[in-house]
Amino acid sequence: MAKEIKLAKQFYAAIWNNAHEFIFLIDKTSHVTKTNYYTVCKMPPREDRKCFGEILQCRYAREADNCNKHEKCRDCIIRSKISETFKSRGSFSNFETTMDIQISSRPAGLYSMMVSGRYLSLNGHDYVILTVHDISEERALESSLKHSNEKFLCFFENATVGCAICDKEGTLIEVNDAYVEKAKHERVEPLERNIHLIVDGEPRWIKQYLIQQTFDPDNGNIVLLGVNVDINEQKKTEEALREAKEKAESSDKLKSAFVANMSHEIRTPLNAIVGFANLLVTSEDKEDFDNFKQIIEQNSNQLLQLIGDILDLSKIESDTLDFVWSNVNINAMMYELEKIFQMRNAANPDVVIKCVASVGDCVIRTDRQRLIQVVSNLMTNAIKFTTQGSIIMGYEKRKEEIYFYVKDTGCGIPEENQSQIFERFVQLDSFKQGTGLGLPICSSIVRAMGGKIGVNSKPGEGSTFWFILPECPSVRNESESRKHSF
Repeated sequence: MAKEIKLAKQFYAAIWNNAHEFIFLIDKTSHVTKTNYYTVCKMPPREDRKCFGEILQCRYAREADNCNKHEKCRDCIIRSKISETFKSRGSFSNFETTMDIQISSRPAGLYSMMVSGRYLSLNGHDYVILTVHDISEERALESSLKHSNEKFLCFFENATVGCAICDKEGTLIEVNDAYVEKAKHERVEPLERNIHLIVDGEPRWIKQYLIQQTFDPDNGNIVLLGVNVDINEQKKTEEALREAKEKAESSDKLKSAFVANMSHEIRTPLNAIVGFANLLVTSEDKEDFDNFKQIIEQNSNQLLQLIGDILDLSKIESDTLDFVWSNVNINAMMYELEKIFQMRNAANPDVVIKCVASVGDCVIRTDRQRLIQVVSNLMTNAIKFTTQGSIIMGYEKRKEEIYFYVKDTGCGIPEENQSQIFERFVQLDSFKQGTGLGLPICSSIVRAMGGKIGVNSKPGEGSTFWFILPECPSVRNESESRKHSF
């Protein structure tokens, strides 16, 4: 029992000291026997202050150095309510009163108080327990809103043009005198306008019509009719059509630029192949012969890549890009690509190409050629824009996903351009060779394989291109690969 009493005391002490309102336990002599005022205000208790007015530092209590000694104290509503409560052995309801009170922990000013009290008998003694809530801010806000409303109504009633007030559903509530007076003396044209509303937190569009349905001033019969039509779906359709039109126009411009650029991109490697092939035939110097051969090989690869991208783009546009699924050892594939790109970038020793693969084996079911195509495009792009530093390719297993990345120390991409690089026909640097198709093709392949792709980059610090694919477990005893169209 003693333990239960101790817990109960701790419980009530916690409630008492953590309440946001001021609480006063007042005896018959109007002295405060207990209060949480000093705890709430984080002030040291004052033993010399025994009365409600003294503790709250009522202006009149301060002037008289004692509560109930000033001539104004006889009009104190709170003191009279406390007296009535003791007499009736009951309680009084909340009431608002404005008192000249200076609360030490708060800025000086006039405070409005919400006070409630209830009779309480403890251990044979009579008390009143008061709760005091400072509502000064609420009152100030209420006054401000009232003032703003008065200013609005003044403007509304005195405006020289016809105005109408609608509720949040768009229902006509009131029209001003200017519109009414005009409607009394002449036939007015229907008022039509679109209104953007917020209904239950959601934006909606309505079309409002204000119509003079009946105009018979001689007989005092004038009827105004307000009609609201929900046009939210119409507005959504209009917005979708506008966005589609802008996208189509932008796509047409990009395609035109792409076609104009394509002839140059094709002619450049072709001219190199034809020109150096003629020189190769007549060359007698072994070093020149090897250089010409390397140039022809590089341009042949560029031309082959270009033709491959165009064909892939054509398949993507026609939704016929095929996927051949099989079991793929990711570690073996990544190390194979590392060797290929190290050889391809041998002429630039200032850039280190490295693969970071998983320690253990990782075999998943995917399209090997399409996966190689995505990683190769990202690596080719990194080599194009990285003149020194490193290019690191790798992957990480994350729960049921595999995160692939290509990180370089190249020039980086401005944040405002990062959302455009995966769009078709976009080239951020027209001075770099390429058609702007590699990254969009990567994006289309990754999305078709159920993944997502993105980039993290800062100008001057490099870029990290990444894509995430779902980890599809390998299948044993696979008899044949299945094909899926994009």
